[in-house]
Amino acid sequence: MHNALQLTEPVSTEVAQMWNRPFKVAWADFPGLLGAEIEDPAVLSIAERWPVGPVDQFRDLLWPARNRRALLRLFDEGG
Repeated sequence: MHNALQLTEPVSTEVAQMWNRPFKVAWADFPGLLGAEIEDPAVLSIAERWPVGPVDQFRDLLWPARNRRALLRLFDEGG
């Protein structure tokens, strides 16, 4: 699906075994490729402050008041 959107250069769609986990995953640098395409300074500042990671990082992003204000400004301007 990522390649079909043509937002970045095509990435490998092969899956790989990650350590001893019981499942395979697509292993491509989606965040890095997408991050390189961000031009909006507000979005870029959020992406640089809080890189992509586990879902619990989203909670950490919203916790500091300064981050909530930045996110609200982003959604107000983008909506």
